[in-house]
Amino acid sequence: MILQFIIGLAVIITDQLSKFIVEKRFHVEESMEIIKGVLRFTYVRNKGTAFGAFQGMIPVITLMSVIAVIAIIFYFYRKNEEHSLLTKLGFTLIISGAVGNLYDRIFRGYVVDFFDFYGIWHFIFNVADVAINIGLFLMIIEFFIDKETPNEIEKNKSENTEEISQNENS
Repeated sequence: MILQFIIGLAVIITDQLSKFIVEKRFHVEESMEIIKGVLRFTYVRNKGTAFGAFQGMIPVITLMSVIAVIAIIFYFYRKNEEHSLLTKLGFTLIISGAVGNLYDRIFRGYVVDFFDFYGIWHFIFNVADVAINIGLFLMIIEFFIDKETPNEIEKNKSENTEEISQNENS
């Protein structure tokens, strides 16, 4: 649990530090090429959600984000011991990314985005968005790795219980 907290805190700090640097170094819409024809830092203020949807609805988005973050944290920590390492890491990255963007919405009134893969992708994003997507990816991987369904898990538990009972009765 401590490692998860440290990873989450590191993501939030990295996200907020990178946004602070971008805001101090760039004017809105200003770009700096990092890898010619592929990557540049372009400072934009996103007043919507992922991919620029719901522009200008910050109060509604913020309220929904607060509710979602609280629900995810509550579920995650309530069921923490039941989750695999990949799922724990996935939840940690999703929560910390969501908190990073939520911080922006509350204290800035917009989300700072700057990663601009202009030759490949036309959306601009940030460290928190990367963390959220990596977290989702890890959870999808876990879903495909863990072949047992909840019914199979219960069946195996009851078979093990029956086996133990038979051994004790012998």
